[in-house]
Formats: sequence, structure tokens, C-alpha cells
Amino acid sequence: MATSTLSPGAASSDATQAGTAWAAVGATILADVQATGGTRAAAALVSAQSQYLRCSNFAFALPSNAVIDGIQVRIEKSITAGAGTVDDTAIYLVRRGIIMSSANNKEAQGTAWTGTDAYSTYGGTSDLWGIPWTAEELNRYDFGVVFTCTATGTATASVDHVEVIVSYTSGYLASPQVQESGQI
Repeated sequence: MATSTLSPGAASSDATQAGTAWAAVGATILADVQATGGTRAAAALVSAQSQYLRCSNFAFALPSNAVIDGIQVRIEKSITAGAGTVDDTAIYLVRRGIIMSSANNKEAQGTAWTGTDAYSTYGGTSDLWGIPWTAEELNRYDFGVVFTCTATGTATASVDHVEVIVSYTSGYLASPQVQESGQI
């Protein structure tokens, strides 16, 4: 089994989920979440939910014959201000630009946010989030992840880094597969 780990090439606050918008603390939201140890994207919450933080364009270059075994999302996050608490509300993968909210919501795997940057891992090396995936879908610019959080009281939710790890096996499945329309 091989893995590929990448950070996003695009990030924004997505109002598809109503709530408080994510804001850039540094130059852009993307710059805030692309690498650990820098500025952080932040949502100042007062007993409210955030909008989705949408990260995409991971620029995977998985082999076209890769069999996807699992997808992990790692988010480095913390509470940077306020006395309230912050918990994950929802985390979904994005396929071809569409939020897969009918698939597994991984928020239950996260832990309550703390005042210190810490990574939470969602999914796993053999977890497909309830959806079969192809290398082509993961290699697309519009593959991504969205997540939202909720505060009880006043708290600023901050995200320092987002990365996706794809576990895959090179080769084809044992059963016959149609790879191109000419093979039908």
C-alpha cells in the first residue's frame, strides 16, 4: 500500500452552510491553512456554528490504475480566544465539487478543541467514507473537504493546517473493470 499526503491549493469560507464566516488572519485563508506553524484561518463564534471551511485542489497525481483503499483528513486546530468551547459539527469529502453530505459525517471522530494546536484525524487507511473513489476523482482540482464547528459561549475557532492522506494500491481490482468506454 502506498500513500500520498498533500495540503490544499484552494481554501475559502463556504456559505452553503449558514453561520459565521471563516476569515484570513494572514494574507489569505489558503495561506493560513496550507502549512503548519503560520497564521490561522479563524471564525469568531458566539454560541454559533461556522460556515464550511472548504479546502480543495490538493493536486494529487495518483496512478490511473490505483485502487483507493482509504482517505484520511488531518486538521490542526485550536481555540485562540474566548472562554467558550468548540466542537466539530460536520466534516465531509467533496467529489467533483459537490459536498457528499449524504455520506459518512466524520465529526464524531474529532475531539473537543483545546487552546493548543493539535491535529485531529478523520477517516483512515481503509476508510472510504461510505463512497467508492477513483484516482481520477481524487486527482481533480475540485476534490476536497469541508468542515464546520460550533461554539458554546464565545470562542474563536482557528485552523492552522489541513492535509489529506490517500492510501492506495497500484493495480486493478481482481474483478473485471471497464476503464474506457471503448471496452464496453
